[in-house]
Amino acid sequence: MAKINGIPTSKDFRKHIGRTGISAKFKQADQFIDAILAVLQNAEYWRGINTVNAIRPLRMVRMACIQWMMNNQNGTRAARPKIRDLCDAVHLRITTLIEANYHTTKDDHETKKWKGAMASVHDQIRLRRGGGVGRSLDSHYFVERGTSSHYAKPSATQAQAKYNIARRNGTGLSLEDWIEQVLVPQSEEDPFNVYFDNMGTVNGMHLQSLKTKRVKYCSPEERGAYQLTIRNGIVRDASGSPYHTGSKETAFSGPGWAIYVVDFDGNFYSESHIVDEFHHSSFLSGAPVQAAGEIAVNEGRVVAITNKTGHYKAGPRELKRALQLLAQYGVNLGAVATNDPFRAKDKWFSGLDAFYADGDLASLGDGRMLKPARIPA
Repeated sequence: MAKINGIPTSKDFRKHIGRTGISAKFKQADQFIDAILAVLQNAEYWRGINTVNAIRPLRMVRMACIQWMMNNQNGTRAARPKIRDLCDAVHLRITTLIEANYHTTKDDHETKKWKGAMASVHDQIRLRRGGGVGRSLDSHYFVERGTSSHYAKPSATQAQAKYNIARRNGTGLSLEDWIEQVLVPQSEEDPFNVYFDNMGTVNGMHLQSLKTKRVKYCSPEERGAYQLTIRNGIVRDASGSPYHTGSKETAFSGPGWAIYVVDFDGNFYSESHIVDEFHHSSFLSGAPVQAAGEIAVNEGRVVAITNKTGHYKAGPRELKRALQLLAQYGVNLGAVATNDPFRAKDKWFSGLDAFYADGDLASLGDGRMLKPARIPA
């Protein structure tokens, strides 16, 4: 057969599997083989082309081969090893093209290392500005912050584990390129792991998350839409209207609540929590925060506040800082129900008690306030 990079022409492969001449008359029609021959013909020109444009037509051949395998999982079919060999050759060519065209060079690695180091330096500067109060993004969300796509944690965790295997096997791709160019296509082409044996694929739920669920990271201009101003105890949104969380919602506390963060200039930002799309990390693009949690506000009046955030794991000091700033802005802490779901679950105290306890609600014993009623929409 006249092969290029181990890939035959459609005409030659038809002969190879006995789909020409007399032998073809005795073979049962097979729509999946017909599909392989059709996409192989479309890909013939691209077998020797070294650009990214060759990847898509070759992927169509690989997908057609996998489709045949999915529908002919009985290993006794005579065509099976021949189609497997074709799939192997096409897969090798695709891998070679991807590695050549998306390979992360030493300079790229150094640039990313420098950017990572600079981000770390800026993080440390922000934390020092907080006088030891404040939290960096938890390490479990590294992939979310470390890629420009900001993949959501459930799918990113599985992708990271598979990427680590690929790195050990010699891939020169960045995590993001590997996800976009290798993991997602292979998962789409082989959802039941007929060919890839689960080494490069993810399950359907996580695949959809990788493709469609991206955590929003706000630019400085975008975050302005979520910034609150607090004067004389009244909280106002970016439009100047009294802030109201009745129409907002969080995954943890439900309707009537919103998430919030405080930057190192003492600015509050707040919005609804949308799982895998808008988190505490969204406001400041994954940068450290001075405080974070959930908040309930009724027509501009702060009703309740907590330090509930999985992204930043805020502690007593961060809770106290949020209360301290609210007091500075004229909020009556005595009327603000305060909770720490990590250390004093289901126990509510006044913001004033919480402040004088340095945010350590576990030290206050039994709760002294009722959980606030849901803020009306």
